[in-house]
Amino acid sequence: MSNYRARFKTVTVLVASTLLLAFSGYHTLFGNRTLSEVVVYLVIPVGIIVLVLRENPLRYGLGLGDWRRGLAYTVGGIALMAVIIPLAARMPGFQSYYGVRGPVSTSLRWVLGTGATLFAWEFFFRGFMLFGLEGELGWYAAIVQAVPFTLAHVGKPELETYSCIVGGTLIGLIGLRVRSFYPAFFIHWFIAVALDILVRGGL
Repeated sequence: MSNYRARFKTVTVLVASTLLLAFSGYHTLFGNRTLSEVVVYLVIPVGIIVLVLRENPLRYGLGLGDWRRGLAYTVGGIALMAVIIPLAARMPGFQSYYGVRGPVSTSLRWVLGTGATLFAWEFFFRGFMLFGLEGELGWYAAIVQAVPFTLAHVGKPELETYSCIVGGTLIGLIGLRVRSFYPAFFIHWFIAVALDILVRGGL
């Protein structure tokens, strides 16, 4: 890849991701937050990859990559978080933030809706941004994408936000290694569902 091409790609990804994050903070499309985030964080970035960058979206983590290694990371990550989440769920910060929303419905629709939102989120950070910046930044792209990911959590429990600095970087590095964002997605999905259930009830 030429220097010009790499720089164009880097600038495009940085500018587009910044604008999309800001837009999502102010607007909800179609009056539905889940649908809005799927459009902003998944559909539009894929459109940018195809129409502006003229590349195959599968190269941005949408492919399975090294799926055997990815599966091992996924299982290991979920096992680790299965130990950590019950501890976090008892903390006052998590109780006050998640508990205020009332009891959670553990319906299939709720689980799938949460999954759709997080699929879009993970593609945005660990797909579009991570692989879009890798050409010029190499593995440092994992650190760079973790910055807006962390800032997007401001307002949530303080410990959760701080953990995103390390956690976002680690799952970014995993994404680069396995060439896919699916391990990050499944781990994040498990965390979100388990945390809501443990804090808000539903079992």
